[in-house]
Amino acid sequence: MILLIVGVKEGVEIAEKIATEGYSIGILAKNKTCLERLKKSACKDFLLKGNVFQDMINSDEASKISCIIDADLEISNNFQNIACSLSKKPTYIRYLREELELPKEPLIRTVYSFEEAVDEVRGKEVGTIFLTTGSYNLEKFIKSDSLTDRRIVVRVLPDWKVIKKCQDIGVVSKDIIAMQGPFSVRINKATFKMCNADIIVTRDSGKSGGTDNKIAAALELKIPIVVIKRKLSDRYLTAYNISEILKLLNKMKGDTI
Repeated sequence: MILLIVGVKEGVEIAEKIATEGYSIGILAKNKTCLERLKKSACKDFLLKGNVFQDMINSDEASKISCIIDADLEISNNFQNIACSLSKKPTYIRYLREELELPKEPLIRTVYSFEEAVDEVRGKEVGTIFLTTGSYNLEKFIKSDSLTDRRIVVRVLPDWKVIKKCQDIGVVSKDIIAMQGPFSVRINKATFKMCNADIIVTRDSGKSGGTDNKIAAALELKIPIVVIKRKLSDRYLTAYNISEILKLLNKMKGDTI
C-alpha cells in the first residue's frame, strides 16, 4: 500500500495518476484546500481521516504500508520520522518543487533554514517583516526574543485552523492576511505596499509556488527579500514531477505496494 500525504495542489494530481495506475493507496490531506480538491477528484474514496491515519500507523495495519509519498513540502513535517519508526521501514519519497536559480541582486539574501532567516532579519534595521513562508514555522519568528520590537505580518492560507494558530501564537488580526496563492507580481506589490513591508521572507517553492513573482515584486519595490532554500538529504528519495514518482514506484514493483 502507498500512503500519500497531500499538502499542495500537485499532490492531488499525483494521487489521481497513481490511482489510475492501479496501486493500492491511502491519502491524507494536510489542509482544507487539498481536502476539498480531493473530495471532488476520482480519489475521494481513498481519503483517510486524521484519526484513521493515527490508528493505522499505531497498529498492525502499518505493516501494509510499503511506501510513503510526501507531497506536503513543509520543511518541518514529521512524516520521514514516521516512516523510520515503522517496523517494516517503508520507502520514503519526497515530492519537491524545482527551486529557482536566483538572480544576483544585493536585495536578495539566501539562507538554508528558518533559524538563519531569523538571524538575517534580526540584523536589519527594519520595522515591518512580511512573512510568506507558510504557517508551520511562524513561531520561530513570532516567539523570537530578538524580534519582539518588530511588526510581523503573515500571509497564510484562508483556513480557520491556520488562522487560529496565528492568533494562538500571538499574531494580531490586523497582521494576518489570509489569501490563497500563488499571486501575480501586481498583487504581491499591492500587498507589500499596503502593509509597509520593510523586508520579505519567503521559501523557495519554485515558479509553481509563485516565488518568482514574490522576488520580482520585492525588487521592483526595492525591498530586501530573504529566500529560504532547502538542504537536500541523502536519507530519502526525491522526485520533482509525477513521471519521476512513477519511475520510482515501477522500480519497487517487485515488492507488494
